[in-house]
Amino acid sequence: MQGSGTRPLGVGDVLDVAMKVYRHNARLLFRTAGTAYLPAVLVFVVALVLVSSSKQSVRIAIVSLLIVVLVVGSLWAVAACTKALSEIYLGHAPAPRAVLTHALRRLPVLIAAGVLIAIGTIVGFIALIVPGIWLIGVWIMTTPAVVIDELGPFAALNRSRNLVSGRWWPVVGATFVGAIAVGIVNEVLNALVRAPFVHDGHVSRTGLVVVYFVAAVAAGVFLQPFSAAVSTVLYYDLRFRKEGYDPWLEYDGPVEPQLPGESGGELPAGRSDAWPERTFGPEDVGTPGGPPFWPPPPGWRPGS
Repeated sequence: MQGSGTRPLGVGDVLDVAMKVYRHNARLLFRTAGTAYLPAVLVFVVALVLVSSSKQSVRIAIVSLLIVVLVVGSLWAVAACTKALSEIYLGHAPAPRAVLTHALRRLPVLIAAGVLIAIGTIVGFIALIVPGIWLIGVWIMTTPAVVIDELGPFAALNRSRNLVSGRWWPVVGATFVGAIAVGIVNEVLNALVRAPFVHDGHVSRTGLVVVYFVAAVAAGVFLQPFSAAVSTVLYYDLRFRKEGYDPWLEYDGPVEPQLPGESGGELPAGRSDAWPERTFGPEDVGTPGGPPFWPPPPGWRPGS
């Protein structure tokens, strides 16, 4: 079943909508991501105490543990932000504690899916390189499938493949451009945090470790939500286009009152009683009377 009425989102549309969603919900997303990184911060503080009086082998083990904790914190942040953005799309008001709990529950599945992706991609690259690149794109929607639809690792990989099929280039293009933008901002942010200390000869090695860690956490808190926004926008757009997904089926909010001049009940999403000849689309996101993002959340009406 195909979604109809609007064209699929292009690369620019996806990034534009993701940025609007990110900006409008920045406080919630930063708070959610920051909480997800908190265990990494606590482990880091304990590690600093231990590393100063430990042998070289123990120090290496502690640093390795820190890297693992940072990666897990990053995955938790992405999963929690993805869940929060999904709730926002469905017209709900997500609570940080609820989305963090949900994301933590899905984290083992997400890690398992990540291991499968890594194995498959490595095998693909060993084969002829091109299969590895193709697999990266095919499985790019795995995280939303795990977090939003609560699928297992194999089912999530298969769902991602089905959604991306026929849309590989636009999906990979939007994700790639978004990743480049995140990478550039990440480097700038890291440079700003590290600049006052890196070339200071009076800063100890431990002090430099602290600076690099703070820069990594700050970048994660501010940038992981945008990465989650890009993947969530793509996920719902693919579901809308390829499956005819109707968010009203999952909406449990209040029923909208009948609009003036309509005897048949609800107007279709994107249609306005004030603008009877106009159909709103993704290009109207953020404009006066336009939707906050596209597809619009259940219950949205032009001007609301």
